[in-house]
Amino acid sequence: MTMAQSLNEEEQRLTLRKLHLEVEELERKAWWQRGFGAFGHLGTILLPYAALIFTVYQFADSLDRQAKAQEDAANRAFMAPILEKQANYYFDAVTAAAQFISSSDETVKRRAADRFLELYWGPLVMLESPSIVKGMNTMRFCIERESLCSNAERQNLTLYLGSALQKDYFNSWRLTPSVFSGRTHNYQEKVDNTVEKVLERIKSESGNFISRPTKNSP
Repeated sequence: MTMAQSLNEEEQRLTLRKLHLEVEELERKAWWQRGFGAFGHLGTILLPYAALIFTVYQFADSLDRQAKAQEDAANRAFMAPILEKQANYYFDAVTAAAQFISSSDETVKRRAADRFLELYWGPLVMLESPSIVKGMNTMRFCIERESLCSNAERQNLTLYLGSALQKDYFNSWRLTPSVFSGRTHNYQEKVDNTVEKVLERIKSESGNFISRPTKNSP
């Protein structure tokens, strides 16, 4: 075999090897292309379902936000007159305290004291939070026991009460009805024993005192 023939055969062998490698490479590419094609076909099938799921999610989220907005609006509408009453009563309470300590007219002082105590025992029970109870209690003490407090102390107590009422009011305006109710003292539990004692007296009076039936009355 001549040198030329040997070189020619080697060249042919290398050419065949190259062609074999190129065929293998094409087969690998074809596999990936087939895979991507399958995934692409699957994506085409699933895309409408994904779009439907997303649309349903958006619709449900929109309904939730709409319901929340309606609930917030209903709460604000319900709380509006209560917050107005709260503001009026808070201003009345601090005004009565200020009139009591600043007036030298006994008639004005008595009227102011009566108004303060009226608010203390009545409307503020429904509205006040624990944060203002201390101010109301100390002011009441210095009104009812006037001789036991100096005028300077009453002035400081009025300032304290005014600040406490202001903070409580501005902390109230965003509260929902249930949260607002939960922040006040539950006097039903605190004075239940007194109520039961008085109910027993009412029963003993029977025909001498007519009362509305309670829930548990026969």
